[in-house]
Amino acid sequence: MSEELVAWVDENEKFIKAIPISLANSDPKYLHVEIAGLVFDDQKRILLQQRAKTKKVAPSLWTVTVAGHVTYGDTIEATFHKELKEEMGIAVKEFKYLFCEKISKLNETHFCHWYLGKYNGGKIIIEPSEVDSFRWISESELLNFVTNNQVGKNTIKMCNRFWTGEWDSIFN
Repeated sequence: MSEELVAWVDENEKFIKAIPISLANSDPKYLHVEIAGLVFDDQKRILLQQRAKTKKVAPSLWTVTVAGHVTYGDTIEATFHKELKEEMGIAVKEFKYLFCEKISKLNETHFCHWYLGKYNGGKIIIEPSEVDSFRWISESELLNFVTNNQVGKNTIKMCNRFWTGEWDSIFN
């Protein structure tokens, strides 16, 4: 099977060339596009996932509900839904696009397009090659959870932004 391709883009997210995902993840000069999203329920809990321990990037890290690369030829929104289905086995009917930010790390640089989705039921079925575990977290549980687990900084930031009510009006 050939390696998944992503779009190498410029600072305006204009396509340059299709490149292998391994190249995008290993050299910060290859700017590419990813998605990330939080899913919440009626109790204002957020669904977090623990990345599989076999992942090359951030193994076993607790992170947002879903994240992934936009495969060459796919749209950003379609990738959000595809990754939710692949990683967590769920779909959301109510979702909103939040914003885009550029994230630079030692090994990669990408535009991250953020989504917020409302859980509408259904059994969560994780994909073991992607996710080791999942957990619903309430605002009151976050501090203890972060103290006892390895949780990504962006995950903590996004959870806190959600619980401050920053995005409450978009679902009303």
